[in-house]
Amino acid sequence: TVKRGTKLKRRTFDLSDQISDEKRKLFEPISTDDWVEDMELYFSENQGNSVSNVQRVMSIVHKLVAGTGIRHPHSQEFFKKGVKISLDMDFRSMLDEASEWVYNNGGDLGNGWLIEHPVKKLWTYQQARAGNKKAFHSQSMP
Repeated sequence: TVKRGTKLKRRTFDLSDQISDEKRKLFEPISTDDWVEDMELYFSENQGNSVSNVQRVMSIVHKLVAGTGIRHPHSQEFFKKGVKISLDMDFRSMLDEASEWVYNNGGDLGNGWLIEHPVKKLWTYQQARAGNKKAFHSQSMP
């Protein structure tokens, strides 16, 4: 529960330019297993994120790709339940959706770890992979 008198603040994100719909469509045929594994390796090996950071992010990512969604601890409402995310989705828009969902369901006492930080990592990986024009740790294209 959010402390009484605590004012909820909707987060806003300025994440530079979004890749085009055409570039995102190139990701459509990539298997979930391939890009999820590549994403985990990208953040642990290429970006040097801590083991804890990568584990927390990937725990949420696995729930999103499976379509189980993320349950808000206060309202018990789900974010993206029944929707299996894929690499060709608009993660920038999803980040705004996630922020709105958090705001409307009582906030996030974890300072973004409930959903916003993991979705931002999805967006970051998608942008990096588009810029790299291939996977970082497999032979998958793009």
